[in-house]
Amino acid sequence: MRETRTTGSALPPRPRSPEDRLAVERMTFGPGITGPVALAGFYLIGGLLTLASLTSTWRGLDDGSLLAIGTAAAVSGLLVLGLRAHLTTASCHVLVALGSLLIAAAMVAGSGGAASATYSSFYFWVAVYAALFFAPRAATAHISWAGTCHVVALMVIGESGVLAQTVVTFGAVGATALVVGALVQQVRTAAATDPLTGLPNRRSFDQHLELELARAERNDRHLALLALDLDGFKQVNDVAGHAAGDQLLVEAGKAWSSVLRTGEVLARSGGDEFVVLLPDTGHTGARRVAARLEASTPAPLGVSVGIAVSEPGETRHALLRRADEALYVDKEAGRRAARL
Repeated sequence: MRETRTTGSALPPRPRSPEDRLAVERMTFGPGITGPVALAGFYLIGGLLTLASLTSTWRGLDDGSLLAIGTAAAVSGLLVLGLRAHLTTASCHVLVALGSLLIAAAMVAGSGGAASATYSSFYFWVAVYAALFFAPRAATAHISWAGTCHVVALMVIGESGVLAQTVVTFGAVGATALVVGALVQQVRTAAATDPLTGLPNRRSFDQHLELELARAERNDRHLALLALDLDGFKQVNDVAGHAAGDQLLVEAGKAWSSVLRTGEVLARSGGDEFVVLLPDTGHTGARRVAARLEASTPAPLGVSVGIAVSEPGETRHALLRRADEALYVDKEAGRRAARL
């Protein structure tokens, strides 16, 4: 095995809160559908629909309040869209909670009846957004807060049957959140998992690596990255067939996982290549782990290992590149030894 080091060089400063930046980036569901963008859309569309409702024939509407609420929501949506690159997860939580308050205010301005019931339907957006972009516990908290706002609004209006209206409305809201949350979890698990080995895939690993680099930077600690490449895998595929090769990949993943500690992440990066993330680990610890991985590699395969230990301010791409370079050196050394 070989490892590489870097000499000191001028590197661009890292963002002030890289962990939170990455958390916001992970609030995605489909190309271009990020948490901040979806939040901006809900605010903007909700505001425009509220303003459009002023043309209705509902009686008792507080037109002035609804005009202010609709305008505030629409403007907020535009602001969120413009500032989406700067939003933190905390600001997204605050904006969703404020959205629940705005919906309650619109219900009160509707003065009860059909108008207030119509505005309360916006709470379905709160449920869908929370289920899509927040963890289950946080989503539950937001739906509970929305339910509280709904009850208070009905009480301020003086509506009868507050309990019945809340049970029906938030029974449907909660059921919607459960279904959406279950579907989202399935999709995200599939997107983050290698279908053959069941290990994290490269995309999921990159997220782990970014987060651990941010933590290492903040705590002035190192982390090690191992790049693994199976030796002899092509021959197995050529002689025994791809099914046998696939089985060896599965066995290698299980064998290597068994010698790693909690918090150490093994992922399949593609083909017969794997990567291992070792938080709070320096050069000595990384070499020990590499030796365990080599010893546990299933026969008849061997493994080449490249080691890179993070340097202050180093980016994910730079660290991965150094690990790949070290892997190439180790693989070439193995080939030369085999020819002797």
